[in-house]
Amino acid sequence: MRTIAACLVMAFLANFVPLLPEPALAEDPGDARVRTTLEVAAPAGPANEDGGAMLSARLSAEDGRPLGGARVTFYELSTVFGERLMELGEAMTDTTGTAALVLEPAWPGEHSIIARFGGGEGLEPAQATLLLQTDAPPNLHENAAFGLEQPRKWAPFGFGLLVLAVWGVLGLVMARVVLGIMADAPAPAPGAVPVRIFSRGQFSASSAARLLAAPALLLLTALPVGWFLTSGGGGEPDQAAMPGSSHAGASTAHLPAFPATLEQSISAITTDASGDVRRDSADFPSDLALVDGRVLVLDSNKGRMLTVTSEEKFARTFESNRGGETSLLRAVAMTSHLGLIYIAAPLYGNVVVLEPSGRVDHVIKTRIPAGIRPFHPAGVAVDESDNIWISDSSNDRVVSLSPSGSFLASIGDGDLDTPGGLALDAAGNLWVVDSGHHQVKQYAPGGLLLTAIGADQLKKPEAVAVDESGTVFVSDAGLRAVAVFGIDGLFLGVIAGDQPGHDGEMASALPYPYGVKVASDRLYVVDRLSGVHVFRLDGASVREGER
Repeated sequence: MRTIAACLVMAFLANFVPLLPEPALAEDPGDARVRTTLEVAAPAGPANEDGGAMLSARLSAEDGRPLGGARVTFYELSTVFGERLMELGEAMTDTTGTAALVLEPAWPGEHSIIARFGGGEGLEPAQATLLLQTDAPPNLHENAAFGLEQPRKWAPFGFGLLVLAVWGVLGLVMARVVLGIMADAPAPAPGAVPVRIFSRGQFSASSAARLLAAPALLLLTALPVGWFLTSGGGGEPDQAAMPGSSHAGASTAHLPAFPATLEQSISAITTDASGDVRRDSADFPSDLALVDGRVLVLDSNKGRMLTVTSEEKFARTFESNRGGETSLLRAVAMTSHLGLIYIAAPLYGNVVVLEPSGRVDHVIKTRIPAGIRPFHPAGVAVDESDNIWISDSSNDRVVSLSPSGSFLASIGDGDLDTPGGLALDAAGNLWVVDSGHHQVKQYAPGGLLLTAIGADQLKKPEAVAVDESGTVFVSDAGLRAVAVFGIDGLFLGVIAGDQPGHDGEMASALPYPYGVKVASDRLYVVDRLSGVHVFRLDGASVREGER
């Protein structure tokens, strides 16, 4: 009887415990540690003949005192097989607090470099980001005078001759059929060797000309093609002219600044008292939602939802089953509606609906018409009728679904190129980030295109938020800032959180801005590399609640 009673009590607690409020985090011993500052400097020039660049980071205490003998780790953001940090190496700081490491770029264009100090020994952790532009990859080796160079040079001509030989054989076969040049010989005598002889028909000059016309034409075609391939015309396209290549000059110094003050920053990577990275650190956060004063963050690469605690740290709220229907792996878009969190999950194309405490409320299985490519949600919004809007970046469309997941409509077909974040304004109009066209477009609820903004100001827009007055905030990874537009589409300036570095130059606090939300007079920005930043909008007219 006691065993049965104990089982009943355990079953009751198993169902009741998830409903309990989250316990307060234990006081972190690291809270009493000394604040540190890590500043990474752009290389002054090549470090060696191979084209390597010398990276340097300077670590100092809050009072400006340099910290020597500390380990600094350098990483590079890689987008191969998904976004991840690739470790470049470690270096110890010298007596001036400087740690240096040689970077050998593996590709031309832009490189996102992250330097991290793990903390420990009474010191808080620190992180800094550098955006480095390289013109060309280094020469990793030099070919010998004769090796693969000569075969590569003559391979196109050899291939052309092979094609000519094949076509020549086919031409002879055709000539035999059409012109009757060759004919079968009489039956051979017993024991004789079978032979083929030319027919006794007259072989005219016109027949020879027709026979040689096709090989001659092929030869004339093969020569310019071979010259084009060996001259480098068939090499890699110019990176600067390729769509989606890095934009030069990402600095916002030449752009007007929108009045805003960086009020709070929550680092994506935190460590414990021993200097080890905490399990609650965010791995490429992408978006956030605001519910009842709580800031909830989508941790994309780990497929989970985090919450920002009063100690300005991340705490795990929901850990999804990576292979199940609630998996949030690689999800990049979330929003709030009537106290619930809606997350567009790409693994199964579901919309996972969570309570702020992290409990699963329900899962919406979407029924969307098949596109040319697999469905890939990049933005999500929920309107006043509980209908769900999802941008499908792979198929250049935005779909509208009923609360149960049934397909209602599709907008933007033919107008959009790789749509991203979504937002609804006070009038119920839908704002869509058109990443491929470097614009943000406004659609009426019925799908009519109303306006497009940002064509001359945006470089790589990611997400959008709209306040009650109609002010539009667009996170832009190319600008390293949030671009702000008025209700009439007029460009008002950028919010970058610029801070002076140790070299005196201003650097943006947003190396990779992504998700953005606005509530009251605060702007919340998720930066995929540095964490969550809160800006106070000085003098801006914004509404209560989230958009």
